[in-house]
Amino acid sequence: MAMPTKTFGALLIASAAIALSLSASKTAAQERCHPALQDNKKIIAPDADVPPSIRRWSGLYGGIWDDTLCASLAILQVNRDGTIFFQYAWDVAPQWGITLPGSYVDQARITGDTLSFVTNYG
Repeated sequence: MAMPTKTFGALLIASAAIALSLSASKTAAQERCHPALQDNKKIIAPDADVPPSIRRWSGLYGGIWDDTLCASLAILQVNRDGTIFFQYAWDVAPQWGITLPGSYVDQARITGDTLSFVTNYG
């Protein structure tokens, strides 16, 4: 099973959101996929001095890997220097051997228009 790399560009996220919202018929995975914050996490509004190019990342994003695994990425906090705190969460995907949902919080960096992070969770 090859999982996509966890590099999110602004255009990629926007394109995925548009593609999901324009889909006339939803798959079973799309029907059950509802991005949500886990473990009482909250998205903190960026400070006024955070540049708009970084500020725009704040929010909740969701999608489905290969029409199989529902996942969400919450950008919990963005800082002026481009560092962010995020929560990545996923549902079950028995066909990939993922039998329990999960989530974790970590730190990453925005460089230009790309958010990149490395995960040990697949």
